[in-house]
Amino acid sequence: ARPIPLNLPSNTESSVIHAAAAKDLSARNRLLAEAESVFAENMANAKTPGYKRRQIVLLNVPDSDPLLPEPDENGLGPDGVETVSADDAPGTKIATVQWLNRLDLRQGELTPTANPRDIALAGQGWLQIKHGDQAEFVRTGMLGFDNEGRLGIRTGAGLLPIVPELKLPVAEQRLLIAESGEIYADTPDGSEKLVARLTAFDFRDASALKRTSAGTYAATSESGPPLKLRPDSSRFLQAVLEASNVNRDSELAELIHLKEIVE
Repeated sequence: ARPIPLNLPSNTESSVIHAAAAKDLSARNRLLAEAESVFAENMANAKTPGYKRRQIVLLNVPDSDPLLPEPDENGLGPDGVETVSADDAPGTKIATVQWLNRLDLRQGELTPTANPRDIALAGQGWLQIKHGDQAEFVRTGMLGFDNEGRLGIRTGAGLLPIVPELKLPVAEQRLLIAESGEIYADTPDGSEKLVARLTAFDFRDASALKRTSAGTYAATSESGPPLKLRPDSSRFLQAVLEASNVNRDSELAELIHLKEIVE
């Protein structure tokens, strides 16, 4: 299985799902159904810029060996975790599986586009945008201006303004974006003028962000609220898009591997 970059908060009990293989078939079936749904979503978005693949994170299965040690004579595994003996459920390797449904935060491929309106973040951070009264987040997209001159990102819900608000005169809409996030505009006299600065945000646990119908991401109780990053924490790349981090070749293999663990 591929390594999983995950920064879990100290209290994840509310979001941890438990499935007792062979003892609770309905819970096990929910895990398998969720894994199938994750697989389908990932495959459908393999070409979607900025998409972060979802993954089922098995909490009590070692990375190096997907099977827990054999139970002792009392039917208990490590730390008293109950297991199922071969007599109770032939072929069962794990009695209890605990899992989370999380984002894989690894960087997608950064692809130059030659379009100065495209932007991507390299490394840490997210751009915040405003969707109605809600704060949402993206890592890449196409810039544009609304009819009030506000700089925004084009999403499935249309052009959404960047937060903090960046409002530029119409005459200064040809932009040069430095990796630091500073935005320079061509003025009517031909000079370049510093007009704004982009701000990056991050979360206590960004893997717990929720994808929206607009293709953006929203904070959850598990992710925590957005935290403003220092200007030197992120690099803003102009004329670049971040590709989806889905690897089609490995998605099916990971689904099969998970089924082998819990079935």
